[in-house]
Amino acid sequence: MVAVLTALNLADALYKTQMELGDTSEKLEILQSEMQKPFEELNSLNQEVEAVKEQYTKTQSEYTKTQIELGKISREWAKAQEEMKDLSVELDVSRQTIDDLQNKLFENQIELLKVKKELDEHKSRSGYDKQDKNKGSGYKPMPRNQNK
Repeated sequence: MVAVLTALNLADALYKTQMELGDTSEKLEILQSEMQKPFEELNSLNQEVEAVKEQYTKTQSEYTKTQIELGKISREWAKAQEEMKDLSVELDVSRQTIDDLQNKLFENQIELLKVKKELDEHKSRSGYDKQDKNKGSGYKPMPRNQNK
């Protein structure tokens, strides 16, 4: 009877241990699956980091190319500004030359008018009349230009 009782106790203990083992196995599987999720997330995040690194490298390369292009454009712009300054100086010189020439033209027109007046006075003093003038004596009065 002791042997039967011991066998029943052992069977009961074995049953309880098997039940605990089943529960523990289920808990272990749940914990392992839960533990696997962070590793999967970590792998996913690592892939995203690699993609971002690649994009950063491409962007950095484009930035470098843009900086080089900007440098070229800046040099061209500076050159264009220098050319514009040179042309501005040349324009100022040309304007001054035009002003000087206009002044000389005006002075020459005044001088011409004075000479014509002197010629007219000299002819009137020397007896030159209008009939001789119309006959083609060679004198043709110049139209007076009052442009200033």
